[in-house]
Amino acid sequence: MSGYQSLHDLIADHTGQDLDTNQIEGLANAIITEWLPTELKAVNDAAEQARKQLAKARADLEQHLMTVNMPNVGGAM
Repeated sequence: MSGYQSLHDLIADHTGQDLDTNQIEGLANAIITEWLPTELKAVNDAAEQARKQLAKARADLEQHLMTVNMPNVGGAM
């Protein structure tokens, strides 16, 4: 936990006293309404790609294991 009671407090602490309350509120709103949803979508998209890659890797591994474990039916005599 960060110890901040609000995003407003965090911004105020990290930007110093150069911003007034309205500017801090505007920045907080921009973070909440624009930046966070964009970042969340990017993280979700990356997670979905990772799930697809994992599923493909599992399928490839299963296929390889079936091939390796399959007896040589027509083998050389």
